[in-house]
Amino acid sequence: TNRISAGRLLEIARLLEVPLLRFYPDEASASKAPADVDCDIDAVSAFMASAEGWRLCRTFLKIGDVLVRKKLLALVEDLAAS
Repeated sequence: TNRISAGRLLEIARLLEVPLLRFYPDEASASKAPADVDCDIDAVSAFMASAEGWRLCRTFLKIGDVLVRKKLLALVEDLAAS
């Protein structure tokens, strides 16, 4: 296949010294972030490259129930907003 694992993509981003999000669709894409998201690409990339960010992402992806993931995401967003 032509897919690249998240771990491999992270390694490539580090080698090229570019933010991880550089490899994801840009603003012209249909899958862009909602307008109300205040997203600093460098901060997100740095977090995802950290051990904590990597662990959080890897563990979140192990949650098989999509509804549970959505509820967890909503909880985290509520906590961040307070």
